[in-house]
Amino acid sequence: MRQYGTRQKRQHPSEIAEGIWLWSAAYDETFFNSYLVQTDEDQSVLVDPLFYTLDGEPLANWSDFDSLPKPQAIWLTNSDHERDSRLFQKHFHIPLEVAKPETRLMLAKADRFFKDGDSLPGGWQVIELQDQKTPAECVFYHQERQLLIVGDAILSQADGRLRRPYDEPAYTDEQKAQQGLQTLADLPVKGVLVGHGDPIFSHSKAWLRDALEKDPRSIANNQ
Repeated sequence: MRQYGTRQKRQHPSEIAEGIWLWSAAYDETFFNSYLVQTDEDQSVLVDPLFYTLDGEPLANWSDFDSLPKPQAIWLTNSDHERDSRLFQKHFHIPLEVAKPETRLMLAKADRFFKDGDSLPGGWQVIELQDQKTPAECVFYHQERQLLIVGDAILSQADGRLRRPYDEPAYTDEQKAQQGLQTLADLPVKGVLVGHGDPIFSHSKAWLRDALEKDPRSIANNQ
């Protein structure tokens, strides 16, 4: 798989793998990632898009998207990643898509809904996760390319290892949250595109297995 080096803070979309662009905001040593994913020769989707930083400063310019495959839809992994979706909806005149149970926590109006097992443009599939911090968090999986797009359920830390979040009030039962991720255990994976941290293109399967099996505190402490 062609890839494009390690990521630093990117305020404008940068291609990190063939047909996948990333831009991100940094806040308190945490990266908040957005993706543009090519689904056809001249078409794409936006995943969890940000336009402004958390301090209200423009993160991207509309002209950044002029030379990229044209967005046809917005996919949200979860309601907490609604972000600037309404702004992108209005600018590109495109539908917002999300799992229906997430809508009760959103301000934006969803236009379409997907559910576990649905096929999406470009060869992506929806996998709904159980017992995460929002009602129906989803990940997007590309079987042919063996790529996984994750919102909040798994993050990457500075050393590149993947782990589950912990000590967050929204996770009322960490054991159930861990069990809810086991649907990912058997997936062939060559890359994990996380919502927070660096996308991972090496050791992906081993580090995903660690994230599913190990206590996240031990991973955070490099044990």
